[in-house]
Amino acid sequence: MKVVKQAENPILIHCWHGSDRARVITAAYRIIFENWSKEQAIEELRKPEFGYHEKCYPNLINLLTNLDVQKIRNELGI
Repeated sequence: MKVVKQAENPILIHCWHGSDRARVITAAYRIIFENWSKEQAIEELRKPEFGYHEKCYPNLINLLTNLDVQKIRNELGI
């Protein structure tokens, strides 16, 4: 999130399939910077068109659910 916040230009977030870890970073961005609820971000992550492989990576939902948003915002100075 520090890299995202400090970027002077748009950035591309991508993982091997472009769906799982990249989508988690996107969901975390929405929660931290755009004030989405965790539930909203997780709902978007699970949309079929984004290709999340929940059976392979179920822990990613737990990561978002347990995200300490206020701590991250404090560390980022926002």
